[in-house]
Amino acid sequence: MAEIMQIGRIFQGRYVWRGNVKVYFLFIEEGYEDSLLKIFQKKNQDLYNFIDGSQVEKVLEYYTEDCIILPPAGDTIYGKKDLAKYIEDFKHLCDMIKKEDSTEEEVLGEGDIVTSRASTKAYKEDGSLLFKSKVLTVWKKIDGDWLIYRLMWSYDKPYEFNKKQK
Repeated sequence: MAEIMQIGRIFQGRYVWRGNVKVYFLFIEEGYEDSLLKIFQKKNQDLYNFIDGSQVEKVLEYYTEDCIILPPAGDTIYGKKDLAKYIEDFKHLCDMIKKEDSTEEEVLGEGDIVTSRASTKAYKEDGSLLFKSKVLTVWKKIDGDWLIYRLMWSYDKPYEFNKKQK
């Protein structure tokens, strides 16, 4: 039997000769996207547990050193130092969020850099909806761990993020 070689999530396996042409049978790894969806869903749920503005260092552990974040109606954030400042600046928003539901909906790509698409709902203490958002996250696998490499999101329900609200 021929050696099996992994090419991304496609496995190149057996081959046969058709005349003087070598024809390979390719096997696609089943459940690849599903397993990543579960990994990213868990990471996001863990991350939301720390986003209360007081555990900035814990939040930063989920990001690459060279992360880039594109917040809506805001300046681009470059790296963990800028991200830490952004989290501190928006602590008032973190304080307003009492519950957050996030659903990873799709994973695109293969290899050590993939993109996930998610939706999020954030609720106030009284249970009313604070905002809904759509999120694209580019994940990068570093030393066997998936970290947030690029992040961008938009809001379905408007909220004045540039102003402190009561």
